Amino acid sequence: MTSVAEHTEADGKMDSHVMYQVKGTAGPVHHADTAVAVTNATFTRDAKV
Repeated sequence: MTSVAEHTEADGKMDSHVMYQVKGTAGPVHHADTAVAVTNATFTRDAKV
């Protein structure tokens, strides 16, 4: 199972805290094996790691 999170950011950057939230809830809350983040923004360097 895959958990998908859509994210819209006004300032144009998706920070690492969003990635931690997606990954942190994918398995325990949604029982997913894979977490996917979809955004209309860009990813910060920390979010890409």
